[in-house]
Amino acid sequence: MCPPINLQNGEEKRYAPRFPWVAEIAAVIYSEFGVPEQTPLVLRGITIDVGKDGIGIAGDRLLRPGVVLRCEICIPDTSVRIPTLLKVRWSNEGDAKRQYRLGLQFLV
Repeated sequence: MCPPINLQNGEEKRYAPRFPWVAEIAAVIYSEFGVPEQTPLVLRGITIDVGKDGIGIAGDRLLRPGVVLRCEICIPDTSVRIPTLLKVRWSNEGDAKRQYRLGLQFLV
């Protein structure tokens, strides 16, 4: 395994670089205990960057680390949608009202 990339004062914990990338993302939030929700919760957002292990997004919900998402990434200027499973690694409030930053790890 490669050592973590250290970009700023030892704060960086990624093992691979991230690259800017903008695409729409929509995700269904799986129930924490596998119990089906009456109404599925949906996260909508825009990707900010991508790396071999995950994606950074700006989304419309604040989620706890560990939450699993079934996602579709919409490739710009095409009708292509890439299905994937992602796990929330971290999240915090973004710069705009009702906008949140999330770090998502690829599971599939």
